[in-house]
Amino acid sequence: KSWTVRRSNGDTAVLSVSCSKGDTSTTDENQQTSTTPLKETFSLKSVRNDVSVLAYCGTSASAPNRAAVERWMREPDPKLAAQFKYTDADGSVVDMNDEPLLRNTVPLVQKIMKGTERVIRFYPQLTRKRIYQDPPADTFQKLSYVDTPPTPSGEKTLAPNGISTLIGNYEWLKVQDDCDEQADGKWARTESWIGILKSDAYDGAHPWDPDLYGASRWKMPHDAGDN
Repeated sequence: KSWTVRRSNGDTAVLSVSCSKGDTSTTDENQQTSTTPLKETFSLKSVRNDVSVLAYCGTSASAPNRAAVERWMREPDPKLAAQFKYTDADGSVVDMNDEPLLRNTVPLVQKIMKGTERVIRFYPQLTRKRIYQDPPADTFQKLSYVDTPPTPSGEKTLAPNGISTLIGNYEWLKVQDDCDEQADGKWARTESWIGILKSDAYDGAHPWDPDLYGASRWKMPHDAGDN
């Protein structure tokens, strides 16, 4: 990696050579070449996400009705709004307490009246950092895609039941893939994934909407005719 020469006693000199372990490359069955890092470390932390209270709305009869909430929020008459009423498109006044399909909307409206607009949620963020002698060639991969994070070798206990159990209980979205040169000339690649509990799946199957983050996610702009 580097060398120095310094004069010693008499007609002698001392040569000092600094060496470092080099990267090794492997090729898998698909002929994809990857480089073995010099070092690999994992970390786990919580990340905060502020979610709109409108996320409590749903399509079932027992869930708050978003259309009714938004009509109520646009009601210009404060007296009507204070009574959980709003003016419908045909000019009639709708009393949410008197409508069987809207009664479950009232508790959410009450919270909005108190000023609650967002709720705090926390999600695990798993980060892997790998050190290389030279910059890796496969960075910037699968960002904003559903992607299962790797399991640390040796099952480092970052969670009560082991990291593999944690990974298995969540569906993960890859949110970071950076590469930075270090002071010693080596390169650090940092990858991160954010997980949502599979039990919190909005459609009963996927916590992360596959139309927005899956392998066949929508293009922008979205054309329903695209496969």
